[in-house]
Amino acid sequence: MKKLLIFLLLCFFIMPVCIFADDDEEAGEEVAEEYEDPFNDAPKKPVRLPGRVFEIGMNFDVAFSNTYLSVLDYFKETIVLDIDKLSSGFKTDVGANVRPFYFMIDSKKGWGFGISTDVNAFGIVDLNGAMLSFDESKGDESTASGAVFASLGIDTFFQIEKFKVKLRPALYYTAAFVKTDISYKFLNSDSGTSLGLAYDMYIYTAFPIDNIQPNELTGTPGFDISFGIEYPLSKEMGLSSSLLDFDVGVDFINVPVIISTLKNFRRIQGSFGNDVPINIIGEDGLGDFISSITEEDKTETNGIDNISVERPFKALLYANWRPAGKQSLVITPVFGFGLNRLYLEPFGIEAGINICLNTINVFITTIGINYTDRAWSNSIDFAFNLRAFEINIGARMRSQDFIKSWTGYGVGANVGLKLGW
Repeated sequence: MKKLLIFLLLCFFIMPVCIFADDDEEAGEEVAEEYEDPFNDAPKKPVRLPGRVFEIGMNFDVAFSNTYLSVLDYFKETIVLDIDKLSSGFKTDVGANVRPFYFMIDSKKGWGFGISTDVNAFGIVDLNGAMLSFDESKGDESTASGAVFASLGIDTFFQIEKFKVKLRPALYYTAAFVKTDISYKFLNSDSGTSLGLAYDMYIYTAFPIDNIQPNELTGTPGFDISFGIEYPLSKEMGLSSSLLDFDVGVDFINVPVIISTLKNFRRIQGSFGNDVPINIIGEDGLGDFISSITEEDKTETNGIDNISVERPFKALLYANWRPAGKQSLVITPVFGFGLNRLYLEPFGIEAGINICLNTINVFITTIGINYTDRAWSNSIDFAFNLRAFEINIGARMRSQDFIKSWTGYGVGANVGLKLGW
């Protein structure tokens, strides 16, 4: 009943406006016949700054996050460590993405191409809570891993019927790959107490690790393809309302074709404690127990063994929704998954939403809340575009915990420059 009443009121107020508007249009047509505007044929200024046909640029992006200390804690005179917080585990990551050079050509006829070079480095540490709080465990696992990639890719886009196709074949090289497996065991039984910690680290490099000479690379490059398809779904469905103006798309990132390999490695193995139960309350039991967990058994070896290293893969489904039917406001929800064997669980969900506010293509602001690379990232990016050049700056707060991602447990920043016309 309320909806019907609102509808009638809207009709009551809007219909007279429409009637008078029609009358005004008829009157305007009569006036137009008697009077001709001398500026009618004058060229009109563009409402929106046109995009560049040719562009070169660079971009730098760094970030880190954790689940234990906020950025503000590092500026205190005394850092207080709360052991109870460690019972849920400790996670941290650090990453850097550098694009020192790229160029792009957009024909403005539905196709374009470019080339870019990239260096990507990232590392993660994921320690289980039982080990950090000395709780009983039958063998919980932790990891510490990292990788460095350098790549050269060709970016292209073109139209096939109503589909916009994006394609990026890339040649990449793995400079380094580190994988550490950590196992923790702590058991109490009638025979006594056993505590053991063991780690096994492999450090693979693209050159002999005991004789670092960049001109003697022993690894082999890899080749992968990233591609995406975008489709104007609302337009093709005949949805004329600007409120339902949206495109949908899907991206597949780093699909392996030929996998990069590394040969030279250094293996570091070590352990504390053992699996043999020790009666702590027995004679010399406490001393034996302390000795077992403080004495480290460690070995280091260098060797050659081929290992295949692919870049992290992602598959993302997204939509570009323009609620006002214009590019001035675009809302982009994203959902998908990633595969990255540096983590304990290679499979991970990727999701988020981004809002882009574009003022005549000069001032562009993008705000986003995303869960990507196993961490929440809350970002804001600004772009100032004068066509001949464009400056991009951005900042974000991030953490593996959603609440902590808003309270400074991780930060990131990016800066970019574009030149062209």
